Amino acid sequence: MPRYVGRHTKRNWTKILRRSLVGVLILLVILYPLVEPLIVQVEEKNLSASDLPDGVERIRVVYLTDIHDRAFFNSLWLNMLVRQVNSLYGDLVIFGGDYRDDPAGAIRFFEKLPKIHARYGVCAVLGSRDRPEDPAQLSALINAMHSKSVVPLVNDVLPLRLGQGTIYIAGTDDVHHGQPDIPAVSSQVRREDYVIYASHSPAVIPESLNATDMNGKNGWYDLGLFGETHGGQIALAGNLLKLSDVSDRYRQGWLQENRINLLISRGIGMSVVPFRLFCGPQIHVITLVNDR
Repeated sequence: MPRYVGRHTKRNWTKILRRSLVGVLILLVILYPLVEPLIVQVEEKNLSASDLPDGVERIRVVYLTDIHDRAFFNSLWLNMLVRQVNSLYGDLVIFGGDYRDDPAGAIRFFEKLPKIHARYGVCAVLGSRDRPEDPAQLSALINAMHSKSVVPLVNDVLPLRLGQGTIYIAGTDDVHHGQPDIPAVSSQVRREDYVIYASHSPAVIPESLNATDMNGKNGWYDLGLFGETHGGQIALAGNLLKLSDVSDRYRQGWLQENRINLLISRGIGMSVVPFRLFCGPQIHVITLVNDR
């Protein structure tokens, strides 16, 4: 009789253990999409850059986009993000837009942004969530960026004198709510110079590839940086969350077209739903290496 009770007890414990494991598994499946957005991956890539000026061996570019800073991403979270950016020791830091979810929020984002350390400076373009229609609000946003030593690039080009020459950081206005003028930007540079071009949406890529430099030559930029898509944000059974109208080719990752290196980043934050699944947030460290 005692032997029978022992086997019965063992079977009960086995059932409890199995149910517990199933419960833990279900809990992990539920929690993981909420935890994944907090795990910011750093992607590092080296690029050959024969157009870099003489005397410049390499430039370390840190790129991040689509932060979508929200109420639950409080100052503590933003401070942690900036500390991570600063720990990457970028020579140049470039922001790709969508800092919060509306223009007023973008202004507040830059007002509370901690100091970012970069040897050659910090640049930023505007995203579809940031770009106000009101000129006064646009001016307030640009002033907030300048107050934190961030150079706004709204159809503009920033020349950086390095070594025995100059590289250029170009940026165009948001394609959805602004007035991007790619020809006006491309005509300010030469194909022979090293040019980094940033715009929030990869929707501008086809037009940018057809634009020409000041001498009428194609291939006016060397490195293109884009965001907006979040990589789909939910990478399960295809692109379940359509955050951009661009083709799947421009959903995420690295491409090369017409000798130009193109990056479409998954970004940092989230949109529509407050989670990610198998499509984690990322910061990019791009090292430009002079291979001459």
